[in-house]
Amino acid sequence: MPILNTSQADLRGHFERLGIPRGGDLVVQSNMVRLGRLEGGAAGSLNVLREWVGPKSTIIVPTFTLELTPEDIFDPDETTSQRMGVFSEYLWRLPEAHRSLSPMHSHAAIGPLAEEMAKSDP
Repeated sequence: MPILNTSQADLRGHFERLGIPRGGDLVVQSNMVRLGRLEGGAAGSLNVLREWVGPKSTIIVPTFTLELTPEDIFDPDETTSQRMGVFSEYLWRLPEAHRSLSPMHSHAAIGPLAEEMAKSDP
């Protein structure tokens, strides 16, 4: 089976067909592998998504750590998300990202409401 190549224009088309609104806040749980080789990878995909929803939108991704043991210490600045995918992992590590303090069900966000989202009760 050949690997699909997905351009940024293709991604815009996907957003349009999915009905992703412009100007709204958005929670994204993605499986980038299903889209094949994405032009620009996670960074390129985020740039296209930011362009699509606009600068007043907040983009939120799950950064769950469901496999932590009682001995593990959750550090929102260091603990890697578990099986949430490349896009989530990329976004939460951005300097402007804010991550919530929930040790198992954390989320990370960028945009105007990101800091408020991160203050949610764990």
